[in-house]
Amino acid sequence: MLEKRIIPVLLLQNRKLVKSINFSKFNYLGDPINAVKIFSSKTVDELVVVDINASKKNTIDFDYLYKIANECFIPLTYCGGVNDLKSMEKIYKIGFEKIALDSATFLNKDFPNEGFLNQALNEFGSSSIVVSMTVRKNFLGKYKLYDHVLKKNRKIDINIFLQSIIKNNPGEIFLNNVSADGLMNGYDVELVSNIASKVNVPLTVCGGAGNIQDAKNILEIQNVTGAAAGSIFVYSSKNKGIMINYPL
Repeated sequence: MLEKRIIPVLLLQNRKLVKSINFSKFNYLGDPINAVKIFSSKTVDELVVVDINASKKNTIDFDYLYKIANECFIPLTYCGGVNDLKSMEKIYKIGFEKIALDSATFLNKDFPNEGFLNQALNEFGSSSIVVSMTVRKNFLGKYKLYDHVLKKNRKIDINIFLQSIIKNNPGEIFLNNVSADGLMNGYDVELVSNIASKVNVPLTVCGGAGNIQDAKNILEIQNVTGAAAGSIFVYSSKNKGIMINYPL
């Protein structure tokens, strides 16, 4: 049985630590390096670092990633602006164990059977590749794949996307729920259960956790091996007083 993990997610914007609501309304929290040191000292299961600017500009801040990795002694995953193999190789050499690919999986017009994802898996192996699928509810209340850079839903169906991703055999799928992001009302259990029932690879979920019990509960769903969250690790409560923490 795969180990269950509870994972803080750090959101970077111009080398600042921020927290979003629905992938917008960014609240400044402080110095990312300080947060990394705290989480590293608490030996958290894993740390996910997401760089917003890198995603929007396709420019990866390698120097800052080096500073982060240099202060971190726990498993690190990076997401943001990765769309070529050379950049991936450089990030691995810096010290990140895994890279999460989101928009990059849509680069090739022949997606999802060939293209960049397939190349990355062949080059670096499935254990170091995470496929990030970002979803958002539309005005009818149905979840759609979401392009967080262009701020619009993607045209490909979620089920077709999942079937194609699984064929490529990534090491992990990261489900990111924009509609629940930052609200601290709990994970969407129905959504998570539905996605988990259709995958045969480890699934990490993110978006909506309001307390550590939410994270523990979601891990009870079969195939869910990671509960990722931002707010519960950077705020003291739903009142959102800033406090970097990782409950026992």
